[in-house]
Amino acid sequence: MLGQPGIAVVGSRHLDEAGQDCARFIGNACGLSGQVLYSGGARGVDTISMESALEARGTAVGVLADSLEKQVKVQKEALSRGDLCLVTPYSPNAGFSVGAAMGRNRLIYCLADYAIVVASDAETGGTWAGATETLKNNWVPVFVLEHEQMPEGNKLLLQKGALAFPHPFKDKPVKLPEWLKEKTDTLPSQPTQPNLF
Repeated sequence: MLGQPGIAVVGSRHLDEAGQDCARFIGNACGLSGQVLYSGGARGVDTISMESALEARGTAVGVLADSLEKQVKVQKEALSRGDLCLVTPYSPNAGFSVGAAMGRNRLIYCLADYAIVVASDAETGGTWAGATETLKNNWVPVFVLEHEQMPEGNKLLLQKGALAFPHPFKDKPVKLPEWLKEKTDTLPSQPTQPNLF
């Protein structure tokens, strides 16, 4: 699954209702449209979107900053079906650390064709750091969930050049990849996807 077309979904562990709905929608859309869902495999946005992708009979890649050994035991069924791939750039038995999470965020973005930030704190945390680094380096197009009660970090990322991702999404879930492509085709300079392989 690594290197296949897909969408990175990132965001906070603490979500409002719109954020939860968005994470579910993106996972479902990836499953229905044949896109791999790339995430960090953590609680919140990652878990919600990955479960939705798998429920829609899709595939997901979790780039972990926590123990790969533990997650393999938890996700045995999806792994055995071949619907889920879990990877880590660290030792398979390494526990979670903030530094590990920050480091693996780059991989989540660079494996995907597009990234959608569901919820970000303002100027702090892994979601903010990963999104701003990706915007600065122009790795992939970054979309940010936009709605009335969106977190302050989402507003600031939009000001920094991220593209708005509407809530609720007006089209069918299967149309998400096409919609993302249409939005990014209008950009003056296209992000260049780094080749990890």
